[in-house]
Amino acid sequence: MKTHRLRNTLRGFAVLALIGSVGAETYYAHRLAERIEALQAKPAGDAAPPLAAIANTPWAAMHADMMAWQAGMARLFDASRGDMDDTSFATAIAQAPISLEEQDDTYVVTAALPGAGDNDVNVDLDGRVVRIVAATESTQTQTTDDGQWRGQQHVASHYEQALTLPGPVDAAAMSSQFHDGVLTVMVPKAAS
Repeated sequence: MKTHRLRNTLRGFAVLALIGSVGAETYYAHRLAERIEALQAKPAGDAAPPLAAIANTPWAAMHADMMAWQAGMARLFDASRGDMDDTSFATAIAQAPISLEEQDDTYVVTAALPGAGDNDVNVDLDGRVVRIVAATESTQTQTTDDGQWRGQQHVASHYEQALTLPGPVDAAAMSSQFHDGVLTVMVPKAAS
């Protein structure tokens, strides 16, 4: 008796699978036919791909649908981020420009560190290697106009850049200043 029920259940599943696959095949064949018809209806001046370039399978239509769904999901996730700040310290500092200028008796290293504070930056000189380290953490909370909590973003970033100076230096006389997000390090050349 149980074997009879199991067979009927399996037959039911097989029929449902067959109906589903035929339905999907029909749907995608219909979509492909619509696309071919739309291409044929375009005026000759339009730069439409030749019909031979279109795969005559339902997989081409399914692929196009999948790409459209993927683009829709990307838009959905981009919209869900709302007004969270993309141009935070982490984004800006990762691309911080650094330059080295050789003057008569001094090497001048300049680094733009937007968003960093005085206490976030550390400069170290080891031999002829200048190492600049900037690290920061921030938390941004977002609320609606009526004060209801909407989201929170925690950003922690670390930036480190090492630069070898071209000649011998006087490490004891090194000085640095940080003003408006720009770090300037002055390293005097060693006396010859």
